[in-house]
Amino acid sequence: MAKSFLMPLLLGTMLTACAVGPDYEAPGFAMPESWPWETPTTHIMSAQTPTAISATWWEGFNDPTLTALITEGLQNNDDLRIAASRVAQARGLLSQREVDLYPDLGIEAGASRTSDSARSTFGSGFAANDKPYNSYSLATVFDYEIDIWGRLRRATESATAQLFAAQANRDAIRLAIASDIASGYFNLLALDAQILVTDNTIKARSEAYDYQNKQYDQGAADTLTFKQAEAELASARAQLPILQQARYEQQSALSVLLGREPVELAKGLVTPEKLIDALPNPPHMPADVPSSLIERRPDIAAAEQKLIAANADIGVAKSDYFPRLSLTALLGLGSAEAGDLLSSSARKWSAAAGIAQPIIGLLRTDARVDSAQARKDEALATYQQSVRMAFKDVLDSMSALDTTTRRIDAETAHTNARSDTLQQAQLRYDAGYSNYLELLDAQRFLYQAQLDRITAKRDRLNASVSLYKALGGGWDNNALTEKEAE
Repeated sequence: MAKSFLMPLLLGTMLTACAVGPDYEAPGFAMPESWPWETPTTHIMSAQTPTAISATWWEGFNDPTLTALITEGLQNNDDLRIAASRVAQARGLLSQREVDLYPDLGIEAGASRTSDSARSTFGSGFAANDKPYNSYSLATVFDYEIDIWGRLRRATESATAQLFAAQANRDAIRLAIASDIASGYFNLLALDAQILVTDNTIKARSEAYDYQNKQYDQGAADTLTFKQAEAELASARAQLPILQQARYEQQSALSVLLGREPVELAKGLVTPEKLIDALPNPPHMPADVPSSLIERRPDIAAAEQKLIAANADIGVAKSDYFPRLSLTALLGLGSAEAGDLLSSSARKWSAAAGIAQPIIGLLRTDARVDSAQARKDEALATYQQSVRMAFKDVLDSMSALDTTTRRIDAETAHTNARSDTLQQAQLRYDAGYSNYLELLDAQRFLYQAQLDRITAKRDRLNASVSLYKALGGGWDNNALTEKEAE
């Protein structure tokens, strides 16, 4: 009997090498080997497991406040906590699918009291009487579905990919949070610098206004000159609350990213310790970084894992075309009296093998297979779109970093020239060679040039953050393989 019971199990184990449904094949893309602006030679980039994301790229800006803010945000941000919960959910689903691959072993215990009808049949005869009787049982139950067609293994493959996708989504959110905090912090530094420039401008124009007011009262200055000085002072004063409001809103947005409590939002606890000019220039991306670094982007990894899961789901759906083979066995004790339950004569056992094959439900199976194939097509299109958009993000970020670098050089030269112009205008005015309006123009142009230079500095810092994000966290020349370096 034992041999006859084990034969189906052994046969089923040999058959489990078969798994219906398509095996996953990574799509290929014609991608440039590096990032020059000239047309490069291309190679096929296969979507493989992404390399590790640099976890501390923001430390390159050498700002302890920025590092502390990003560390706080990665610990407390609500979106990141939600993403971590989804990873835990996916891990739980995978555990369920893995358990389904193994036999189910359980214990059953029962007690009942029954009264049969006098017309109840037992075998070929009728019950002798309808007296109530007891029944007690205690048994170990074995249940196992032999995965002949790979249904359970495909389901496990899908759940594994879903877990990896959830982890990649968490990493994408982590990268986005760090990038948003860095950009928000740089915006805050720029606003602080612009507020400082505006404060200094207001002080200088207040002194000029007071002087022109005295001159006007004494009849030494005409109305046009006096009113122009008054207008320039009012203009600077009007600009200050706009900048202060923008700073308040940026500080609140940063506090939300950091996951701070509402009472902390009202206090405004983001206090930079450095000026924007004290930050180092962002690193320049080496020209020979291969485009395969784009594979490290977590959003691409998530899209591919969803494609793998959808591909495996086709196999799960197709397995319903084939019969399911299951084995069940019972070994235990049964007795009409509770006191006799543990006696040797109370032993009982059973073993069975069953095959289930749907017939009428094949149309439903067709629909499920078609639906699974459509989901795979959608996942493939999404994955391809993710790769294309990632390549676009890198190119756009590289262009922005290049243009903002050249722009800040021009704005610095512009500011220096305007500063020299103001000095010359002041000398000419003091010597009586020019009127006050010429001096006001020089002051106004310098003020605007200073604001524009700060904006350019901020934009260059933000462009570098965008490039770090576009490359999935940054780059590391020392981490390149020998083949990639070639």
